[in-house]
Amino acid sequence: MMMSEFLSEVFTLSLLFIAIGFYAIYRAKKAQSEHEKNVASYDKNLLNFAKILGVKDHIDLVKFDEILAEALKEKLIFKFNKSTSQEKFISFIKEENFKTKPQISQNHIDEAFLNLCASSLVEPFKLAILKNEDQIYGFLFEKEQLFALIDSAALLGENIIICE
Repeated sequence: MMMSEFLSEVFTLSLLFIAIGFYAIYRAKKAQSEHEKNVASYDKNLLNFAKILGVKDHIDLVKFDEILAEALKEKLIFKFNKSTSQEKFISFIKEENFKTKPQISQNHIDEAFLNLCASSLVEPFKLAILKNEDQIYGFLFEKEQLFALIDSAALLGENIIICE
């Protein structure tokens, strides 16, 4: 009698461990498929961002930084940092895009200067920036395209800020 109870316990525990094993496999597969969906979604959002930005050969680009680098090469955006002179910054935007050219001081670029530039732009242009480490990327686009870019970048976890 003692041996059959022992075998019964062992058999019951074996079934329990098998059930736990199958459940663990099921959860792992489910997590993997969720991860694959998220990766596919990120890639789709990345391609969409590149398309809205106007990058020509965006199919091969797989990182946000690569898209920014390509957009920079194609002169769709511009890059500056805090030590960039105000005159150089205005040259990125081009004088014809201003209603009135902002007054330039010897100071470097700050929030007040960015807002002054943004308020001096001709319609329908808007100015936005993206801070990426010590570099700042400038986006000068028509309002609708800029809002689409901001929404698309937000899906990628990037924060493009409009200068008002």
